[in-house]
Amino acid sequence: AEQAIPKCSVNAASAGWFGPFDAPKDFVFEHDEVEVKAIHGQSRTVRISSLEQLSDEGRTLNLWLRQVELVVPS
Repeated sequence: AEQAIPKCSVNAASAGWFGPFDAPKDFVFEHDEVEVKAIHGQSRTVRISSLEQLSDEGRTLNLWLRQVELVVPS
């Protein structure tokens, strides 16, 4: 949502979030759909788990990548 909010309002970003409902896309807006993937800093590929994640339903399809790192507390 933190990347969606600058593009639209907080309410629109929240309303567009379908991630927890096993939807093909994480966000669906009026003109855009967004799939969000978390990747490790060393990753060079992204795994698309289904054809539905690539279907565009007539909207612009966006892929947002978030880099994550595992940190072991000392």
